[in-house]
Amino acid sequence: MTGIQKAREVLGHEAVSALMTTSELALDYPKEIVDEYVKDGFTDIFLRALNPYGLATENDNWERYNERFVDFYKEAFDYIIELNKQGTFFREVYASIILRKMLTPYTTGFVDLQSPAGTVNSVLIYNYDGYVYASDESRMLAENGDFTFRLGKISDEYEDIVYGEKVRKIGKIWANEALAGCSDCPVKAFCGADPVRHHSTQGDMYGFRPSSFVCKKNKAIIEHLISLIIERKDEVMPIFKSWLR
Repeated sequence: MTGIQKAREVLGHEAVSALMTTSELALDYPKEIVDEYVKDGFTDIFLRALNPYGLATENDNWERYNERFVDFYKEAFDYIIELNKQGTFFREVYASIILRKMLTPYTTGFVDLQSPAGTVNSVLIYNYDGYVYASDESRMLAENGDFTFRLGKISDEYEDIVYGEKVRKIGKIWANEALAGCSDCPVKAFCGADPVRHHSTQGDMYGFRPSSFVCKKNKAIIEHLISLIIERKDEVMPIFKSWLR
C-alpha cells in the first residue's frame, strides 16, 4: 500500500489499480478481500483465477481449485452487488467485460475472451531473449522450456512472423465457432478460444471442453450473470449499466 500511495501521488488516484490473483488461501476470504479493496479506495476489483503458468503449475489439484474458485467468485460477486445496492459504487471487472459483450454492440479487447483468439490477433510479445511470442502466456511457457508459441526473432520480417507456419497452425483452431464443444455452446458469443491455455493444461492446442478448467469456469460465471439478469433484473440491471458507463 505504501508503493500504491506513492504511485497515486504521482499519477493520480484513479490511474492506479491493483490486480488481484486468487491464491488457494484467498479462496477462504471473498468478502474480506472485497472489503480491503473498498477500504483502500479502489472502485473495482478483478476477481482473477490462477493461471497454469510459471510457479502456479506446481498446484497439484487444479480441479479442486477450480471448483472452489467458482464458489469464491459467486460469493464475492453477490457481496459486491449488495455493496452497490447500499450506495457504494464498486465494479467487478471480469463481469463487466462479459456484460459489455452481452449488453452492448461493442467489443472489449480483452484477449482471453476473444474469438478468433486474442493470441497473435490482439497481442504479440517480444522478450529479452530476442524472440517474438504469440502472447504473454506463451512467453511464460518459454521460461519453462516450452517454445511451442515462439514465432520468430525480432529481426525477422513482420509478415514472416504473423503469417508463418506456426501462426497458420494456430489459426486453424483459434475460433470457438469451429471447435467441438464450443460451436454448439449457447454462451460461445461471450467466451473465447484459448489455444495456449489448452496446450498448457491438456497438452493439445485444440483442447477438450468436457475437462477444460477454463471452459468450466467461464461457463459458470457467464451462466451466473445470465441467471441474475433473468431472476433479479430490476435489482441488478441498474448496477450492471452503471458499470458499463
